[in-house]
Amino acid sequence: PTRLPALTRPGPARTWAGFALAALVLFALAPAVLSDFRLNLLAKFLCFAIVAVGIGLAWGRGGMLTLGQGVFFGLGAYLMAMHLKIADARLRGDTVPDFMQIAGIRELPGYWAPFASPLVTIAAILVLPALVAVLLGLGVFKRRVKGAYFAILSQALTAAFAILLIGQQSIG
Repeated sequence: PTRLPALTRPGPARTWAGFALAALVLFALAPAVLSDFRLNLLAKFLCFAIVAVGIGLAWGRGGMLTLGQGVFFGLGAYLMAMHLKIADARLRGDTVPDFMQIAGIRELPGYWAPFASPLVTIAAILVLPALVAVLLGLGVFKRRVKGAYFAILSQALTAAFAILLIGQQSIG
């Protein structure tokens, strides 16, 4: 019997080849052929797909209804917004973002300064939500919280983070 090449048989090689092809299409071909509007729309869809995959893994594979998934997604988005606000202020020739000027802040707070760098921002987007997830996960799994209690706890976490962020609007 003749052996088929690895990419024609189902298995890990074929799966990774499919991911590589999809990445090539998304990152090389899409920016070249899509308008700015369509590319922005594709980026939004991919972000929401990441969230959907996370919920699917937690609920489908882990059996945990997580209502707090948005905390980690939102934390990454908040960090990116910090970078974009600083970049926008610099384009306008200001030292602080517009909302800080309205609040009377004339100097960028120390914890905002590192987010002027895109590399630090990307690293923070990857590390900080994961760190928060690990810390909360250790507490939840150590105490063996499960079922409806896990769903309630994750929803309470979302509310707590929202209150924390909204309460700190004047300083970002």
